[in-house]
Amino acid sequence: MTLWALLGGLLGQGMLGYFLFMVVVFWSCGLGNGRGFPVWQAWLLNISMLVVPGSCAGVAMWLVLRYARGLPVLAWWQHALPLGFLGVYMLFAHYVARHGPRPRRWQRQRISLAGHFDSLCAATSLQYPRHSSATDRA
Repeated sequence: MTLWALLGGLLGQGMLGYFLFMVVVFWSCGLGNGRGFPVWQAWLLNISMLVVPGSCAGVAMWLVLRYARGLPVLAWWQHALPLGFLGVYMLFAHYVARHGPRPRRWQRQRISLAGHFDSLCAATSLQYPRHSSATDRA
């Protein structure tokens, strides 16, 4: 592996780590919105915010160590190892979404806004006093 390939791989792992962090954070927050999880599920969701993106840092360090020791690169597949961590997280998140606690009752109710829209339309159709200007006085 050349130095340029190593630097490109490190840059790619950094960008992938940032992307995986955003995916895990937003997905965990979406799952936790209005739900109370058992302690072990909450712990796994919280720790996955560090482990999944951290796998990119681990792969990057592994690449640097292999380059420093002059060992040949096995293949380019090692850059995709963090995607395996994401796949495991997605399976767990799917399990939590299907078999975890349901949202609280107040979130399952539909809110009817028809009455609010009628009152809003009625309030906006009021005649407001017209401001006088210099051209209206003449």
